Amino acid sequence: MRPRAFNTYIAPAQPYAQIWRLLVGLLLILFVYAAATAVIFVALYPIKGPLEYFGFIMGLVKPSTPAAMTVVLLTFVGMFLGPFIAAPACHYRSPFTLFGPRAPFLRSFGRALAVLLPVYVISGAIYYTSEQPIQNMDAADWMWILPMALFLILIQISAEELLFRAYLPQQLAARFRSGWIWAVIPSVIFGLLHYNPELGAQGWLVVLWATLFGLMAVDLTRRTGNIGAAMAFHFVNNCFAMLFIAQSGTLTGYALFRTQADITEMDATGGLLIEFVLMFVLWRVLIRVLSR
Repeated sequence: MRPRAFNTYIAPAQPYAQIWRLLVGLLLILFVYAAATAVIFVALYPIKGPLEYFGFIMGLVKPSTPAAMTVVLLTFVGMFLGPFIAAPACHYRSPFTLFGPRAPFLRSFGRALAVLLPVYVISGAIYYTSEQPIQNMDAADWMWILPMALFLILIQISAEELLFRAYLPQQLAARFRSGWIWAVIPSVIFGLLHYNPELGAQGWLVVLWATLFGLMAVDLTRRTGNIGAAMAFHFVNNCFAMLFIAQSGTLTGYALFRTQADITEMDATGGLLIEFVLMFVLWRVLIRVLSR
C-alpha cells in the first residue's frame, strides 16, 4: 500500500503518464545531457590548447587533479537540466514537482543531514586512524576549493536523484502500481551505470552496492513523498568519498586524502560489505527519524 505522501508526490505525473511520453522525455534528457557535455568539451579546447587538450580529456577517466574533477562534475549539469526540461515539455507539469512539496522536502533534507553527518565523521575518523591514508592535497589548497567542490557535488547528486528517484519513479508509479517497475527498474539502471570494467568480477559488487543504495533512496522517497532525504544521503556519502578519503585510481581530484591501495589492486568485497552494513543501518535510522 502506498503512503499518502507518495500518492501526493506522484499526483502531478498522473495526468500525462503515457509510456510514449516517458520515452520521449528520456530521449530529451539524453539529448540535453549530451549537448551540455559537448559544449563543455568544445569550450575546453581553446582553454587547454591543441597540445594538452586530448591528454586532458583522456585523464577525465580517472580525474586526479582539481581541474579534471571540476570538468567531470560539470558534465552533470546536463543531467540536472534534462528532467527540468522534460517534466514541462513532455508531461505539462512544473519541474519543481520533481522535488516534492517544498516544506517537507526541506525538513527531510535537514533531518537526514543531522543524522548522517556525525556518523560519517566518526566512521571517517576510524578509517583514517586504522588505514592511514595518503595525503592527496595540501590542506590550504583543499580549503580553498572546498566551497566550489561542495556546490558541484550537490549538482552531481541532484542530477542523479532528479532522474532516478524523481522523474523515472514518478512517471512509472503514475502508470504502474508495482514497485518492481517504478522502484526496482530505476535502481537497477542506476546500479549498472556504476559498473567499472577495471574491477573485473568485483565490478558487479559495486553495481550491487549502488543498486541497493538506489532501492533504499527510493524507499525514503516513497515514505516521505519527496527526495530530500535521498538527496542528503547521496550528498553526504559522495562528499566523504570525493572530498575526504577517496579511493586511489578513482575520483581523487578533490580529495584531501586517498587510500594507499589502488582500486584495481585491492579486494573490494570486505570494504563494500562494511559500507553496505553501515548504509543499511543508516537507512533504518532515517526511516525512524523521518517518521516522527
